[in-house]
Amino acid sequence: MRKLSQLSIALLLAVTVGALAVFFHFAEQRRAVTTKLVFAGGGFLYNYRIAETRYGLSMRVVNPVPIGTHLEVTFENPAGGDPFIVTRSLGTEPGLVGVESPALPDVATGRDYAVVIRLRDRDTNEVLETHERRFRTNIDPSVMPKKPLTIGPGYHRNPDNAGAEPAGPAQGSIAK
Repeated sequence: MRKLSQLSIALLLAVTVGALAVFFHFAEQRRAVTTKLVFAGGGFLYNYRIAETRYGLSMRVVNPVPIGTHLEVTFENPAGGDPFIVTRSLGTEPGLVGVESPALPDVATGRDYAVVIRLRDRDTNEVLETHERRFRTNIDPSVMPKKPLTIGPGYHRNPDNAGAEPAGPAQGSIAK
């Protein structure tokens, strides 16, 4: 009788562990199916020619979303003011979605900057998903020019920089 009782307990324990494993497996699969966005990459974008620094990131839409679903990205303001909020409407097709912030003031090296990505319902504005990231740079802001080096769609030299030292090798010289 005692041996039967031990066998019953061992069998009950094995069935319980198996049931929990199945439950967690299907819960993870359900979470994977309900996740709409996956972070694909991001960081700081430096455009030396126009003297601008921006945040940039890419999100991969891995499961279809209704047309008009909003992607809202909140970028921490390096100057300490209100954050920059950029909103994009999404279509139904999976793929990459890129988002950039407006131009930023000086970005400090070695400091983390918060970025929060929210997927919002187009009708109720309810948050469907939230992703949080931190961006950091090791590029010192002093390498960026104070004024744009070029202007206009043809990248003409900026007349405000007349007489200033060229940023690269002198015209006509060969860099060694």
